[in-house]
Amino acid sequence: MNRVRRTRLLYAIHKWTGLVIGLHVLLFSVTAVYLLAVDLVVSEGHGATGDFVPLDASRALPVQPMLDRLAAHFPSGDMVAERVTYALADGDLHELRVELEDSHTHLRFGADPYTGALQLTRGTLPEGVDPLGGTAEAAPDAPPAEDVQPLYLRLAALMLSLHTNLALGVLGTLLTGIGGTIFLLSTLTGWIIYAPFMKGMVFGAIRWKRAQPIRWADMHKLVGMAALSFNLIMAVTGIGLTLGLFAIQYQVMQDLKAIEAQVGEIVPVSPPPNIDDVYALAQSVFPDHTVIRLEYPGPDAIQGDKVFTFFAEPDPVEHGLVPKIGIVTAEATPRSQVYELTWWMEAILLGAPLHVGSFGGKPVLFAYLLLGIASGFLSISGYLMYYIKWRRTRQRKGRAVDTPTSDSVAENLAARELLHD
Repeated sequence: MNRVRRTRLLYAIHKWTGLVIGLHVLLFSVTAVYLLAVDLVVSEGHGATGDFVPLDASRALPVQPMLDRLAAHFPSGDMVAERVTYALADGDLHELRVELEDSHTHLRFGADPYTGALQLTRGTLPEGVDPLGGTAEAAPDAPPAEDVQPLYLRLAALMLSLHTNLALGVLGTLLTGIGGTIFLLSTLTGWIIYAPFMKGMVFGAIRWKRAQPIRWADMHKLVGMAALSFNLIMAVTGIGLTLGLFAIQYQVMQDLKAIEAQVGEIVPVSPPPNIDDVYALAQSVFPDHTVIRLEYPGPDAIQGDKVFTFFAEPDPVEHGLVPKIGIVTAEATPRSQVYELTWWMEAILLGAPLHVGSFGGKPVLFAYLLLGIASGFLSISGYLMYYIKWRRTRQRKGRAVDTPTSDSVAENLAARELLHD
């Protein structure tokens, strides 16, 4: 295949992959920009600017009594704890995820680490169950809490759900991973065809005096090259954090069976051990890390119904960026075991801070916000260029001889120049 045909093929791939994934990329852009703006304005660039105020462990209340009060709130007694995500900063809430077995309803509650006040943050309470209201289930001396989260935080939760899985759960995660793969292909082909279509011109030039389609095409190319590295990072890490996580989950499921063979026979107890004891044991395993999440055992859990799994983030960053994973047996006397990540698992998990920009504080978050806007512009300008060309084609329909448009002339000139090289 000669250079002209190869360039035309790559252009066709770039155009059609862009048309297919454009709306998805625009959704990525809008949701990411909103989440980054919330991080900038509210979180003040946690972790790298000195604005991060860590949770005061000496004031934090135990989590198990919060879960007990929550369980007592449901008369049927069918509440099962699934996950505890721990607050790390002052002003944050613990997140308690539970399931009501009879109705298969999943609920999430925010728990104030200092007061124990509980509030429903996601899901709908069954009929006949009184709402918590933030105060009904609080500790006796707890001050009144907000009835609901502020609107911007509820909107942020929706944006996060749309960004990660289109608010469709596992199916949405799969579709997002496929979309990321198409976006990667579109980005790579755009990078390759940039040089042929800008031959003889100054890098990044915009021909303001030319026809409108040419101007839009030049701006599209300039923004695409400016955001090239960012888009490649977003596409690769996004694929890893969606499709790659399916591979990690399968591997973890297989490896945990081998770990059980190492620690010996596990005889789980019901109800599971006190979550605060499990947390303390998990934290002792990785003293240079902070346990951020504990997954309860259960028949539907990845790790089965015999062990807790926990995730710990490095603290401080000098100890690395990749989280640690371990297990704690759900026995009367719990035992811990480190889960050794393989190199490819570490590579996938390393993509998380790169994807969200959590490694450099406010400067990186602000740069990500601008680049996220640029990605959205690529979708809009790409669709606009296609619409202009489609409209002109419709206007020429029925004519005996088609008159080339200015944008097709530019493409033909580039192709002819390649033929004479």
